[in-house]
Amino acid sequence: MRNRKGFTLIELMIVVAIIGILAAIAIPQFAQYRVRAFNSSAQSFLKNLGTAEEAFFADGRNRYVASTASLVSLAGLKTQSGLTSVSFNINATGSAYWANFKHAQGDKTYRISSRGGGVTTN
Repeated sequence: MRNRKGFTLIELMIVVAIIGILAAIAIPQFAQYRVRAFNSSAQSFLKNLGTAEEAFFADGRNRYVASTASLVSLAGLKTQSGLTSVSFNINATGSAYWANFKHAQGDKTYRISSRGGGVTTN
């Protein structure tokens, strides 16, 4: 008999089955990791927004900025793609603000306000 080299069909089928099982476990985990990353992105943006608002207020203006567009131009806030503003409000005198943001592919909405407490989940 000749000396044959290679894999049998059974061996190849076992390898394909193992790869399929690993993919079935890994793909849902990857999707969850992505959602958590998008949520972290929104949370990080709100922390930066709060810092920019406080820097603008402390710069002698004694008022907060009324929109994210103004924060980008006046206080140097960096925007992030995919973020959606659920709400961004400032009171009539400019002495308080509150903002709710969510990433388009995330599953949580985050809130920050001038009253402190940091970033919270709605």
